[in-house]
Amino acid sequence: DHLRIKPANVLPEKLRDVFKPFAFFNPMQSKVFAKTFACDCNVLVSAPTGAGKTVISLMAITRLLHQDPNFAAKHMSVFYIAPFKSLVNEISEKLQSYVSCCSLTTRAVSSDTNAFQLAKCNAHIVVTVPEKFDVMLINNAQLLTSIRLVILDEIHIVGQDRGHVIESIVNAIKRHNRSGPAKVRLVVLSATLPNYKAVGSWLDVPQSSIFHFDDSYRSVSLQRFLYGISDSLRDKAAASVKNQLVFEESLLSIKQKKQVLCFVFSRQGTVCLANELLSRYKSNSLTSLLVNSNTSRTLSSRLKLLASAEVRTLFQAGIGVHHAGLSSKERKCIEKSFMDGSLQLLVSTSTLAWGVNLPAHRVIIASTQITDPDTGVARDVSLLDILQMFGRAGRPDYGSEGVAVIMTAMSKVDQYVAQLTWWSAEPYTNC
Repeated sequence: DHLRIKPANVLPEKLRDVFKPFAFFNPMQSKVFAKTFACDCNVLVSAPTGAGKTVISLMAITRLLHQDPNFAAKHMSVFYIAPFKSLVNEISEKLQSYVSCCSLTTRAVSSDTNAFQLAKCNAHIVVTVPEKFDVMLINNAQLLTSIRLVILDEIHIVGQDRGHVIESIVNAIKRHNRSGPAKVRLVVLSATLPNYKAVGSWLDVPQSSIFHFDDSYRSVSLQRFLYGISDSLRDKAAASVKNQLVFEESLLSIKQKKQVLCFVFSRQGTVCLANELLSRYKSNSLTSLLVNSNTSRTLSSRLKLLASAEVRTLFQAGIGVHHAGLSSKERKCIEKSFMDGSLQLLVSTSTLAWGVNLPAHRVIIASTQITDPDTGVARDVSLLDILQMFGRAGRPDYGSEGVAVIMTAMSKVDQYVAQLTWWSAEPYTNC
């Protein structure tokens, strides 16, 4: 059953150009096809990053085209709610590349878009963030009467600080659907959603339209490793062991000319780990693996975009640092340099896992503890955050496999092995 796949030509001929890049739907897409394209019920899909959830959005959009010959004449009928502002333009452009063949248009709407600009919006598909959509619903009580489909991406943020905004949107749609005949369809996507059944029930998704896919549905295979560092080591000794392990793990991919993304949980921690890694590459005479003559020229030409001398030094050596304390211009420079392969090694806070699509061959989570900057109290990294970071390891466009590595205290090993094995239904290698 896992391997039954549908050819894209099961779609009506007039819609096939939307899916032209795909001769076949993958197993995950094939399983949800009937509930997404062939009926109007709400749908919830929880599947690993890189499993092909964008195609599910396209199935729901093309159903509207299939049902209504005049759909192309109706504006702002579809809203795609992206989790972060940094993803809005990327998603809008990606959707546009698929639907332009059907004379549909997309529009990225940010928090800077004013009411006058919105009133003149004639796009069929609007891509925005939860906060902007919530304000639009509050300011225009009739907006939902013209909307046919809302796609909620990364619904798992409902359990975080911004969750109340998602709740407000969902409750508004549920009230609308219960009060009139013209209903708004919800297609809800998530890369990481352990409590998917409860969320599906809250979203009024029929049980038969709630789909959960484990890591076996990833389009790229993922190897997973977990290191336990002795609790008896003092902080400095434990940090030294961890830094050496991160270096050795990164080297396994760097030697293959494959990129590495390391996650830490503080701004200062990104710079500290990056400096430790650079020191080890230097002491082992391996800095030539991080930069060559071509990438060195590219990185040097971008140095002027970076304000911090320390970040510039690391950048020129082939190691990027990414955190919210950098300016938007600096972050974009580092993201671009990692995306085009100029940077081989990037050390970032976990926000990068949620806000920017930057896949790598190997992801290393260098710690599983976060210290609250206000209270100084340490807490464990949530399973949700770990799964999101894992999602950056290995993507279809970047190779046939990925590697995910976690480093934690020995006393936490059993806890994380149990949680992650439950989620993936696959064993973890305890190092």
